Amino acid sequence: MDRRTTVEPDQDLDVIIVLTRQHALIRDLFDEVERSQPADRRETFGRLVRLLAVHEEAEEVVVHPVALARLNGGAEIVASRRQEAGHVRELIRRLDPDSPDFTRDLEVLRATVFAHVTAEERYEYAALDSVTSAAERHAMAEGVRETFRH
Repeated sequence: MDRRTTVEPDQDLDVIIVLTRQHALIRDLFDEVERSQPADRRETFGRLVRLLAVHEEAEEVVVHPVALARLNGGAEIVASRRQEAGHVRELIRRLDPDSPDFTRDLEVLRATVFAHVTAEERYEYAALDSVTSAAERHAMAEGVRETFRH
C-alpha cells in the first residue's frame, strides 16, 4: 500500500490518536482526488478507497468489539456507525472516476464520509476514551497496525 495512504501507529500512540490521524489523511486524500487531473484521478481515487476500506476494517475488527462490550448504548452506537459505513460503501460502488458526474458524486461521498467520521469521533471514540485505559488503547492501536499489515 502507498505510504501516503497509510498511518501506522507509533509505539506510544493510542488507537484514538491513530484513527483520528487516519481521518485527517482521508480528508487530505479527498482534496487530492478533487485536484487530480483526469488521467490521474482513478489512481488517486483508488488510494482513497483503499484507505477507507482498511480503516473501516480496523474499526470492525478492533474498535467495534470493544464498543459493544464496554460502552453504555454500545450496540446502538456501533449499529449507527455500521449503517453509515454501509452507505459509504454503496456510494463508492456507484462512483466512476471517468464519469462526467464524478465531481458531483465525489462531493456527495465526501459529505457522507465526513459526517461518518465526525460521528465516530464524537460518539464512539470519545466514549471509548472514557472507559478504556491507556494500555488498552495502546493494545488496540497494535490491532490496527495488524489490520494495516494484511
